[in-house]
Amino acid sequence: MAVILVFAGEYDLACQKELRRELQRVYAEPNVVLDFSEVTYIDSSCITELLLLNRARRESGFERESILLPNGSGATRRVFEVAGLTKVFNVIESLDADAGDIVARAVVR
Repeated sequence: MAVILVFAGEYDLACQKELRRELQRVYAEPNVVLDFSEVTYIDSSCITELLLLNRARRESGFERESILLPNGSGATRRVFEVAGLTKVFNVIESLDADAGDIVARAVVR
């Protein structure tokens, strides 16, 4: 079973606090999928928040999160690759095959 947070739009310094608040909701969830398939832009503030989430969850003994980045994710996928996030997170291509059952879904814009 997985808790899935669906993100859409652009994530930059202007929405960092909102992003942090949403990510903190899943700090204690055992299986998390972050769906970035509808994200068109992320900057270093978003990357920072994702790394903080990963560190907090790892310190709590949880496995690494899954990030949904389908092949068509373009620029967002490239940022994840360049920043080395594809080594930190489990990048998946679809929810059907990889995520399991959906417990909760939240759209964060």
